[in-house]
Amino acid sequence: MATWDWRKPEVTRAGQVSFWNRQARTYEAADMTNDNPHEITCVIRKTDPGVHSEIITLGGAVGCRDPLTILKAKFCSEKDGSCCRGIKLPRVFFNDIAPEMVRKAEENVLAGCKACGVEIEFYLGPIAEACVQIKRDLSRTLLLGVYSDEGFFNSNPQNGYHLCGFDEYMKNCEVLGERFWFDWLVLRDGSLQTDRHGLFVEPAWSVEKLTHARKQLADDYATVSQSCKLVAVQVVSAHRDREGFFISHWFNAQGIFSLLREVFPDEEFKVEQSTFPKGMLFTIERRNSTSEGIVTIINNVLGNILPEEQISTLVQVRAVL
Repeated sequence: MATWDWRKPEVTRAGQVSFWNRQARTYEAADMTNDNPHEITCVIRKTDPGVHSEIITLGGAVGCRDPLTILKAKFCSEKDGSCCRGIKLPRVFFNDIAPEMVRKAEENVLAGCKACGVEIEFYLGPIAEACVQIKRDLSRTLLLGVYSDEGFFNSNPQNGYHLCGFDEYMKNCEVLGERFWFDWLVLRDGSLQTDRHGLFVEPAWSVEKLTHARKQLADDYATVSQSCKLVAVQVVSAHRDREGFFISHWFNAQGIFSLLREVFPDEEFKVEQSTFPKGMLFTIERRNSTSEGIVTIINNVLGNILPEEQISTLVQVRAVL
């Protein structure tokens, strides 16, 4: 085996797929799947069975959050879990980048919905490619959920958010990696670019050393956010003996809004923001149109996309709204 030199791994689509394939078996019960309840509650509230005849889930992992939770909350009887009478079941388009995730969604997590008569189309691949397969036959509302820089550095126990993102990643190092690299994502000349910061941490360090590293990162972030078009904190992690890597971005509120306006201009789209302890949910829809379906990209799926593909992905999503 080659000597591990602890350089930040090259971020590639193949590396992403390797990482997410490993998570399919345990994804439903993972801490990071279930610690953002405010977001899914808001998504459910914005879904109207009388209006929305379609749910498009992009980057849905195994489907346990969206669309399953939405279907259960809005289209199932509270009494016995059977489909509600008098409510037409929506058609569902489900997508994820990892084969093992899609397989589990189809064979296990969403199998009951199919048995109840929900028409589900599964598509394996990047979100941008999935959007090409979606019919342009409806006006749709995009529900886009991302993590916030505030949630990365600060917990909010009184509102059920007990670990900030930094601490959560250290706690879940067995899943995510033995070393974490931190850099900045900036919007420059209409494109997203990674500006190197160079700080790394290892979860095996002492509590004191990790606390110091987190403070240093927060201080540096506060400084750089005043001097450039900062969009997010970028986090990459890896294990020395496992294929693939984890990548995530925790977004600055002003930065993500500027990014969204690059793709969804004000004269064409309404953009509303809801804020939670861990992140933000953006509701995006075309002006002067009536939405008949919803598109969900939540739980920071955008933040898991490679930086150079985030804008082009949103452009493809825009085409199906």
